[in-house]
Amino acid sequence: MMEDGTQTPPETDAPDAQIIDFTAAAIEQRLKSCLREGKEHEASILSALLEGYELGMWDVEWRDGEPYFSAPDSLGSPAKAIENGKVSDEWLYELLRLTGGALTEDDDGAL
Repeated sequence: MMEDGTQTPPETDAPDAQIIDFTAAAIEQRLKSCLREGKEHEASILSALLEGYELGMWDVEWRDGEPYFSAPDSLGSPAKAIENGKVSDEWLYELLRLTGGALTEDDDGAL
């Protein structure tokens, strides 16, 4: 037991554990499937979304086996994220280009 009363973690001979992000792995599998099927446009979109997820730009919720992406509350609006250096504007503009989105900002700075 440690001085503060907490339990000492058990010693182990196992090598360092590897943490697997199953969300990233599932999106990557979908990306590879799109590439195999010749769906380059969908693969480009998934690649951009995966990159954004790995950078913390998206939360992913799974519904009926499909990923739904949303900006985390901690990020704030996309405009504020760019302004605060949390994401590059090039990455966001490329994602919008790939998805055919338009970038407009309202009075509160939300895109």
